[in-house]
Amino acid sequence: QLACPLDLGCHSVWQHGFFSLTAVGAYNVGSVCLNFDKEVVTNKRWLDNIKPMRKGAQPYGPGTSYDRAYANGIALERGEECAYFKLGSTVVLVFEADDFEFTVQPGQKVRMGEQIGFLSSEQ
Repeated sequence: QLACPLDLGCHSVWQHGFFSLTAVGAYNVGSVCLNFDKEVVTNKRWLDNIKPMRKGAQPYGPGTSYDRAYANGIALERGEECAYFKLGSTVVLVFEADDFEFTVQPGQKVRMGEQIGFLSSEQ
């Protein structure tokens, strides 16, 4: 049986191209919360609302995933927290920027608020 991690992905475009942030939580250890949309609740068991529970039923199903589009977008300031883990995990950040220079090394652990690089055009 495949155990899928808890994921929450946000994607958009910015001045340099595509941008994607995916919060990947370890299986069954917490939730990811969006600061700008309190209705999104991850790692929610839909069977908690079904009594009696069916033997062999899968704990995640209808009502446990979201697909949202924000017509006016979400404006965030540089360094502003947009989401958080109720129990820690990892973030996958994918973006386009021709003049981005990393200040971290592959495999290096990064903590919230630490700079990972800069746009050389802004130096």
